[in-house]
Amino acid sequence: MTEPSGRLSHVAAGESGFTLAELMVAAALLIVVLLAALAVFDLFGRNDKTNNTLTAAQDTARTALDQMSRELVNAQSSGSSSAVLEATPWDLVFQAPDPLASPSPSNPTNLQVVRYCLDTPTGVLWRQWRSPTASLPSGDCPDTGWSSNRRELADRVANGGQNRVFTYNGQDPSDVNAAVPALGTINSLRVSLILTAGWVAHAATAQLATGVFLRNVGP
Repeated sequence: MTEPSGRLSHVAAGESGFTLAELMVAAALLIVVLLAALAVFDLFGRNDKTNNTLTAAQDTARTALDQMSRELVNAQSSGSSSAVLEATPWDLVFQAPDPLASPSPSNPTNLQVVRYCLDTPTGVLWRQWRSPTASLPSGDCPDTGWSSNRRELADRVANGGQNRVFTYNGQDPSDVNAAVPALGTINSLRVSLILTAGWVAHAATAQLATGVFLRNVGP
């Protein structure tokens, strides 16, 4: 009778495993490791998305600055009007030749009025254009009075009310209250765009800037 009892005791000892407490500890550790790994993957994913968003915004804004620079270099005065018709930290209106237009008796130099402005609530930079005989735009950006002659050039522009887009004659770009020089004396501009990957605090940003000297400024 003692031998069977010994065999049963040997089998029971061989089949002993983890206690419930040990299993719970192991499961908890596994969950912690999985959560940490998922957090790392999520961080990498968000960083990659942020970088892609900011890169795309920079590419678009760079194209806008190139177009703006070309037009500003060719800005022209006409008659009693200077090349620059309106100049504020976030709004610029000037006259430049229209390469797609044909000369006419009333407009022999093919001039058009071009406007670049920032819609600060949406962060969109707009380009508008119209005949030089038409009135200047209102304060709205874009001005609906200019009909459909408008195009969105860049978005995610975070200059807002604290950082100038346009700076004239070597002014301090951070001084949004600096007085605008007399329009006929503006001979150089600095255009600066601050781009953001998101409209939240501490979002990644990038800055693009260019400087332009005007050839024909006075009336």
